[in-house]
Amino acid sequence: MNRLQVPAELQAMLLRPFLNKRATMLLTRLELDAETAEDYGKVKEYLLREMKLTPRVYLEKFQSLTEVENDTYVLFGHASRQYSISIWKVVP
Repeated sequence: MNRLQVPAELQAMLLRPFLNKRATMLLTRLELDAETAEDYGKVKEYLLREMKLTPRVYLEKFQSLTEVENDTYVLFGHASRQYSISIWKVVP
């Protein structure tokens, strides 16, 4: 998010509408104080840990990607690129 120059105090708040149901449930179950809830790094670390999203999981997903019948090569390439980017974002 730094590329877009989003202020650090807004990053975690702007992320919430894009979370899936499981991630939203995990965050509501966790009793965060206001300071922790606004810290994007801590929210990201918590969600990755709780959802067990590790580089190995992303690598397995990447290696098991197959082209869907109606997908174009562009869509398939985009999906594989997203998994490879996700692998690097999770590595500390």
